[in-house]
Amino acid sequence: INLGLFWGYFAAGFGLFGADFGVIFGVFSGCFGAVSGLVLKEFFWSFWGDFWGIFWWFWGCFGVILGLFLGCFQVIFGLFLGWFGVIFGVIFRL
Repeated sequence: INLGLFWGYFAAGFGLFGADFGVIFGVFSGCFGAVSGLVLKEFFWSFWGDFWGIFWWFWGCFGVILGLFLGCFQVIFGLFLGWFGVIFGVIFRL
């Protein structure tokens, strides 16, 4: 088995997992912020509800963007490692 190829695919899979985790985390925190902001606005002072909802919504968007960025970076890095491992393995087998 070519170790470089294995590590490359492992890193690419890890990057996809990181992207999915970031998106799920971002969407969950955004929805949590929207619901909790509405609850706070309904039962408490409206300013705190708006502030809380907007804060969590921005945190959710930040989580989605960060997850996609980190995931894409990990996928590209993993593919680079994989091809580097393939080329390295071919050179050393020659």
